[in-house]
Amino acid sequence: MSARENILARIRARQAKSALPDADEREAARAHIAAHSQNPRPATNWDPIARFCAEALELASTVDEVESLAAAPAAVARYLEAQRLPREAVCWEAFAELNWRAADIEQTVTLGAHGPYRVHIILVGNAL
Repeated sequence: MSARENILARIRARQAKSALPDADEREAARAHIAAHSQNPRPATNWDPIARFCAEALELASTVDEVESLAAAPAAVARYLEAQRLPREAVCWEAFAELNWRAADIEQTVTLGAHGPYRVHIILVGNAL
């Protein structure tokens, strides 16, 4: 059983239900979803990659685009050289740190409190 299934099974147990929904419960859920229309969504007449790049640049990040994953190491090397940084670096995929907002108990909002101030983003063309 996966972690997700385990969590859902515990929730269902607290509701005095079996670990897995039966056919009637699944059908009731499908009927409920079909009966309720989707909420309105904002227009998406913009290019998500261009918008992502614009937002990243606004946050003092830098962006590079490469055609394939094989070209990423050279892009990293160019960035390190341009910034006069050593070639030893730690890289990771961490979109969770982008655009965080935090508020304390007094609801004082702090922007960018949970991640680096600057990041270098490499977008890989054929991985999108």
